[in-house]
Amino acid sequence: MENRYQPSGWALSIYGVFNVLGLILSYAYVIKFFTSLSGISLLALIFVNLLIAIGFLAFLCGIYLLKNNDAVHKFALPVSVVILLSFPTGTLAGALYLWQRNQNT
Repeated sequence: MENRYQPSGWALSIYGVFNVLGLILSYAYVIKFFTSLSGISLLALIFVNLLIAIGFLAFLCGIYLLKNNDAVHKFALPVSVVILLSFPTGTLAGALYLWQRNQNT
């Protein structure tokens, strides 16, 4: 059985890896910068943690798309819609999955 979602699987995996690595590497800087501002620190910390979680979900969706798992589409669809807001790489990865999903249904 051929894997019709292989390009979007690679795109979501690569996006997820680079997004998570970049956010984890900048995590210490964000904490250091926003601790000087009293009220915004918790909000910024929650926002960065949310972005890390979305990047990790994109990576997992890409891996399971490469494995040709049919159950991943329940998670990949909302994740790809959310990462559309991450311009330009998230837009490309999310739009590629949505386009392939539209072509195959």
